[in-house]
Amino acid sequence: MRTVLKLLLLSAAIVARAAEAPAPAKASAAGAADTPAPAVSATTNAPAAIGTGTNSATTGKSKEYLSTTVVDPESRELKPRDGFRFSIDEDPPPLGGGAGFEQGVYVSDGGEAMFPVSRSGNAYIKLSVAGKKIADIRKELKEKLDGDFYKNCTVHLDLVQVNRGAASVDQTARVTFYGEIKGVVAIGEGENLTISEAVLRVGGSDYADLRKIKIHRLKKETGLEEIINVDVEKILKKGDRKGDVQLQGGDRVEVKEKGLF
Repeated sequence: MRTVLKLLLLSAAIVARAAEAPAPAKASAAGAADTPAPAVSATTNAPAAIGTGTNSATTGKSKEYLSTTVVDPESRELKPRDGFRFSIDEDPPPLGGGAGFEQGVYVSDGGEAMFPVSRSGNAYIKLSVAGKKIADIRKELKEKLDGDFYKNCTVHLDLVQVNRGAASVDQTARVTFYGEIKGVVAIGEGENLTISEAVLRVGGSDYADLRKIKIHRLKKETGLEEIINVDVEKILKKGDRKGDVQLQGGDRVEVKEKGLF
């Protein structure tokens, strides 16, 4: 009898303890507990801010190599193959050129630019422009022009061509200058480089005869040399681009010294 009583008491204690235990959470249709989820901070769980990556514009790195990127000409540090539109109000227009006639000036691969003193003369001012801003070039150019050629001249200098550095350079597509002008000009992939642009790019000389430039070109079909005569001075002074020959890789450009007559 005592044994039976002990068993009944033990069973009652087990039932009581089971009643006091918390009920298990009911599973939802998705299999997750219906207990409320702990609050998540919106700050800690937010996605990373756009533009914080190393390749983002917020790092301050310029993406001017993209054609869609707007380049501010006044704040840009000039590079080789940049191009200007240049004129001087006090410089009379050449024969056949209107009052608004302007000249193209290009930065050479060496970072220099040749600015003609007059559209009717053969004198140039050579400036080192790479890494400088266009406002500094205007100031320096005006000082040199006023010092030797003009009196308080008005200089117009605008950046019209930007070297975005996207096009690769074919190392075999090069043009060699020799004679009074010496240097090598690389032709960018897909670039249509003319003789007048190459002369401006490589840099000039006050003693170079730009009227009688010879382009020595080797014909692949025959292996014979072809000589093309070009009056680059006419192209630069009068803006006549009809005779502006497009250069090819391997061309050799001969520039002689001016004669006395």
